[in-house]
Amino acid sequence: MAGLFVTFVVGMIAAVVMGLIASAIGQLFYLILIFPVVIGFAVGMAMSLAARLSKMHSVAAGGVIGFFCGVVAMLVVHFSDYLWALAAGLPPDVSFPEFMHLQATEGVQIGRRGGGINLGYTGSFIYWGIEMLAVAVIVFALGLAQASSPFCVECNAWKKGRTYGPFRGEPSEAKAFVEAGDVAQLGVAGDPGPGGGTTLRLIVSVCPHCRTDGPVEVRLQKVTKTKEGESISELCHTTYPGDVVALIDAIPEQQPDEIAPRKKRRRRDD
Repeated sequence: MAGLFVTFVVGMIAAVVMGLIASAIGQLFYLILIFPVVIGFAVGMAMSLAARLSKMHSVAAGGVIGFFCGVVAMLVVHFSDYLWALAAGLPPDVSFPEFMHLQATEGVQIGRRGGGINLGYTGSFIYWGIEMLAVAVIVFALGLAQASSPFCVECNAWKKGRTYGPFRGEPSEAKAFVEAGDVAQLGVAGDPGPGGGTTLRLIVSVCPHCRTDGPVEVRLQKVTKTKEGESISELCHTTYPGDVVALIDAIPEQQPDEIAPRKKRRRRDD
């Protein structure tokens, strides 16, 4: 319960602070869609850190708090804009809803005035809604990701991941081995054939206190090399008794030339 409270408070503080900062900078310039993304990541990272330190591992709570904090952050931006407008000479009898009405009547401007696009009254409200949703979804995703990380309830501690691999094998066959509990067979999964850019790896999450005496979580990932780096997709995620770690440790290591086929050398014509 304490972790839930800490995560909520930190998330709200981050939402308010980021909203105020964005509004202050926005008095000089405002980057369409970029500012909301920055706000979302900043609030989400602050909330995730609070969740990790306070050991808040409720997936439902993490998602709800994240979404709520994201909405609050954008509301703070607009309300702070309203306060700036009052300080700049907006009549004090103009309420916040009336201010938003005036802003929408003027319309959100994309690009330079005179040469850009004005979204108009309805379009401005739609855009603000998209901004708010984007921030909320980003914070929601980050909060959900942290809360759903492997956690040992008995020891009240986050589990630590160990990486095994890379292995070379046919992904669907390797997935069947892992789901059936026969992880020792992972090293002999069928060859996926030509291509050479795809390998497999295991992420085994172990509690730092009970170690292999408690359950461990095993994730099988497919790693594909791309021009940009690596593309990772999760094939399966399951829970095993801790003694499975000894079986995984016993899987023979593969040499680099076993993982990726050698490139054929081109012949030179004499």
